[in-house]
Amino acid sequence: MGIKIALAADTILYYPFYIIRERNLLPHLDIELETVDGDEAAYDRLANGPANLCVCDPMVLAQKAAALPERRTEGVVVAALVSRTGLWGINAGHISVLMPKSRGSFHDHLKMNQLEIGNVLTYDTSSTGGQAVDYLISHKFLPGGKQYKTQFGKELEFLSQPLKTNNGDVLINLVVTCDLIGVFACERLAHQLYPNARCVPQMLLDLPRLAPFSSALFTGLVADRNYLREHRKNVTLLTRKIQEVLDEFYNSDDSFRRDMAQKLSQNPKLSPTVGPGKSIPCSQQQLEQFCGDALEHLYKHKVLSPNVRLSKRAWQQAFAIWQLRPDDSSKDCYYFRRCCDPSIGAQAHPSGLRRFFREKIGKRLKPFKKLVTGLVIMFGFVSGVFQLAQRKFDTWDAWAYFLGLVVILTLLGWGFSWLVDDPDE
Repeated sequence: MGIKIALAADTILYYPFYIIRERNLLPHLDIELETVDGDEAAYDRLANGPANLCVCDPMVLAQKAAALPERRTEGVVVAALVSRTGLWGINAGHISVLMPKSRGSFHDHLKMNQLEIGNVLTYDTSSTGGQAVDYLISHKFLPGGKQYKTQFGKELEFLSQPLKTNNGDVLINLVVTCDLIGVFACERLAHQLYPNARCVPQMLLDLPRLAPFSSALFTGLVADRNYLREHRKNVTLLTRKIQEVLDEFYNSDDSFRRDMAQKLSQNPKLSPTVGPGKSIPCSQQQLEQFCGDALEHLYKHKVLSPNVRLSKRAWQQAFAIWQLRPDDSSKDCYYFRRCCDPSIGAQAHPSGLRRFFREKIGKRLKPFKKLVTGLVIMFGFVSGVFQLAQRKFDTWDAWAYFLGLVVILTLLGWGFSWLVDDPDE
């Protein structure tokens, strides 16, 4: 049975899906990936068909839940894919300000030297890109910044050409983008792309390393509620496979990531665009290097979520960036309950204790699960009856002891079954 997944963009942040398709890790599910233009478009493909799942910014659901509190959202977030805000800022070549060597201290450098960043280009304000820039400007990280917006995939073009607006052409000073490969390409090929630049373009803002962006949910896997109800096992299998790809990514050595970079470089959709609608003029070897640099950056700073479990803290941090936090601090948890199903991610990446029992004990004891569970419950019942017989069945404390023992040992039996059981087998 096929699964249609709508991707909000072609970006290396969606690494697990490219690897799953490249290796055909779920052949019986026949996964079909479709790239659309942004988070809203991806969610629309899910809400209105034909997509069964989408990969997008979970705040799309939060907006819809807030706008229509009496209705359920068509989609539900089932897994975390990017647990830090995957946006990076790169300066245009016409800026003559001497930039600091440490990317993390860029805003301190601006503040110390009383500099203003000027025109900042990113995505629409209905996206986390637009909201992140708003947050940076309002909190004085980008003093004097003025935000402009453009379409996904077009932003890096305006490092070398003016942005046309209703009030005339505007020179962009800083571009905030999710295209990490493009940022590295602009840095490495600056002499070729911008031969007359006054200042070499470089990554100035690394949002995954700045609070609150360093712990905010940025990308999630969203499932159609009806599809999830009817095909929960398929969604769980996909989520578990994503977790396996992430485990391999973080537990393997550098040579593995170089091999993955070589495979990703063969995907033409990941080739960055920095000129007027033209792909960047680079060789296959250079593109492989850019992909490798991007993967190393994601690995070093843990931008891709190490596990797919949904976190209330990450959800709340995303709310803070969007400046949606209500007066009642419990309301964002209310939206978390409305828009998320954390059980899928919990099954794909169980807690440490449950994972230990599954891997070390569960595989050996699984054939005897029902027997052991039954014996524990029976032991509780027989022990309770024996104690009652000793006390002649005529005291309230004896009955309380009996019921308490039966309940406790029954819960222990069910707990043992839960620890060793794999819900998808």
